[in-house]
Amino acid sequence: MRALGKRTIVFAIIWIASQAQLLGPTIASYGGAEKLRMLQKGFIEIERCYNTPTEQGASSDSRYTKLLPKVNCHRIKEYRREGPQLRVDDTVHGLTYISLINGDIGMLYPGSEEARRVFKENHWESARPIVPKRVQAFREGEKLSVENFLLSSEHWDVAVGPERTTIDGKTAEAFVVSFGESKVEYFFDPETHYCIERINAVGSSLAERVEFSDYGHVDGLVYPFHDEVYSSDKLLYKEDVKAFGLGKSLSDDVFVAPV
Repeated sequence: MRALGKRTIVFAIIWIASQAQLLGPTIASYGGAEKLRMLQKGFIEIERCYNTPTEQGASSDSRYTKLLPKVNCHRIKEYRREGPQLRVDDTVHGLTYISLINGDIGMLYPGSEEARRVFKENHWESARPIVPKRVQAFREGEKLSVENFLLSSEHWDVAVGPERTTIDGKTAEAFVVSFGESKVEYFFDPETHYCIERINAVGSSLAERVEFSDYGHVDGLVYPFHDEVYSSDKLLYKEDVKAFGLGKSLSDDVFVAPV
């Protein structure tokens, strides 16, 4: 675990080149822009294991959390397409819940017989609205992803960078991006050009650190197969990629509410 307090930052490079020039080698190291765009459509399946059973509700709301058993690991399958639609299937111990997001609106559906039983026992309708905070969390995950930063950096307010930063004795290059009053930091290995760390909501009580590792190749794309998420240096959960279906156009049926 890396404590933020042990981090040494030295502003060593003046921001004189364009962001595209500075990020060119990084984009190339991931396989190029076209390969990165593969992540914008298709599906990705991960296993997310929480550090403690109760951590699964840390960024959710009680109405959603109580639908899930108090266990550590979930299998999550995310379906992506260009545009406002997103689908996330969350499965744990036979319970599957489907989140369908369209723009700022989200609905939660039971995706298995066991989940339908839970809905029925609680006298819920066949679908429940997802609170705006959770919909926003889904969207923030897309927006702050490394691939979105690399592909859209010219549209972002990069206030400072790059920096020379030492993380556990290893030099990294950082880009600091402003989203209004919020800031996000991306740290890249200067040799491989892979992102090794991202810090969300820098300087706030909601700050989270995401560490990326186990990079591998998928159809010419380089992608981290493992990440760990920390808050106040406490491990919240770990994720491991289990399956990919990238660059594939998904049918409209995928985003239709289940019957």
